Amino acid sequence: MTLALAAFVFLAQDPPKDKGFTILEAEEVIAWISKHARVRLTFSESVIPKGKKVVISTEALDPAHALENGLKMLKSIDLAAVADGDVPGQYELVHAAIASKKVAKIYLSVADLPKVEEFCSLSLRLKNASPRGAQSMLINLASYPQNCLAEESTGAVLLSDYTSNLRRMAEVVRQLEAATPPTAFRVSVAVLEGTKGGEADVPEAWKALDLPKSTNLQKFKLVGETVARFEVPLARNPMVKSPPPSEAVLRVGGPPPVRIEFGGTARGTEGPFFERFTVLLEKVDAPLGLLVLQTRVEFRGESWILVGVAPSESQVSSLVILARAVADK
Repeated sequence: MTLALAAFVFLAQDPPKDKGFTILEAEEVIAWISKHARVRLTFSESVIPKGKKVVISTEALDPAHALENGLKMLKSIDLAAVADGDVPGQYELVHAAIASKKVAKIYLSVADLPKVEEFCSLSLRLKNASPRGAQSMLINLASYPQNCLAEESTGAVLLSDYTSNLRRMAEVVRQLEAATPPTAFRVSVAVLEGTKGGEADVPEAWKALDLPKSTNLQKFKLVGETVARFEVPLARNPMVKSPPPSEAVLRVGGPPPVRIEFGGTARGTEGPFFERFTVLLEKVDAPLGLLVLQTRVEFRGESWILVGVAPSESQVSSLVILARAVADK
């Protein structure tokens, strides 16, 4: 089990008086790591801080944990160990403020980060949260603000820091993602033909909706089903309370052929809200379509919902419009 490391920085003329601690110069720390961790450390002599020493509990000077505890000691005096991308077991020691310029490898997953306190980079792709929004939160957690970058075009944040701090920032991103509504959905629409009379007959996929009770119809058969990806617009200007709605058009072949037009923005955390959901019958003598239903739709979760019942061309049947929105991962 790793021994606890008690290390801090103090001026040489102000040593601690507690027993059980060892005082090491920076050069001694480097020599100790090199000897016991069996790694190669390269550095410029000008990098070694003058007038500062490391105080460490004697117990932490365990050769079995030389690399782990040694890199923590270097961190306490603002030195960063950057792994050589080409030579395993070799590190360059640099001042932490410029360490991001030396990083050769970018990790894409928290699980892949080194277990020791290296200085490295982590790229996190965001699915829900805005990279700029995430950056505004993470920049105050980073050791150096310039090492927290947002890339809007790829939807990612690039973080460069010590591994312990990268894990801390990644957890903030995880929580931010979970609290942010998705910005893209796969919207499915199903059109059923419903008729009255006889024993209830509902396709298996929609039995949970209890359509006979909610529509006063008994028999249902699928006319057609379609699906499309819907991008929820984001407000880029913080002064704008809500962005203009996006529009989408879906078609179901029929018969009868049906065109569905809808648009809206995300509201809440469970799904999009469409201010306008329009169903039109496509007819040769009506180029713009024959309006049969117009309503508002709010999705709560990923289950199918009943949008409404619309008249069909037949006098003995109606069109039953169902929809659902599933977050696009």
